[in-house]
Amino acid sequence: MTDMAMNQSCYALKMSNGTSQLFLVGAIHEAVSHLKKTATGGVFDTIIVDTFKQIPIVIPEIGLIELYHSTVAPIFKQTECLQNQNIRLKEARDILLPRLMNRTIEV
Repeated sequence: MTDMAMNQSCYALKMSNGTSQLFLVGAIHEAVSHLKKTATGGVFDTIIVDTFKQIPIVIPEIGLIELYHSTVAPIFKQTECLQNQNIRLKEARDILLPRLMNRTIEV
């Protein structure tokens, strides 16, 4: 889990029946084009609470949601691990590259 900051332009979504948040992520991902079409605003496009009520989302039986969750959870975990590894690799590069360029260390 990652800490995050919210403001009045952000929405935190949660399944009302307590089922998989990963299912919700997938459903919202599929609804992005619908969200973009229904976003309105004078200065910039906005999404309001009522916008979410207009999204056609089919919620399957709990067994299917659980199967979906067990299938995609390892993929999400692997993605998170790879993103963290990329951050550490960039940090190592930023430390080592100047040393290599200045010949402080050699290969």
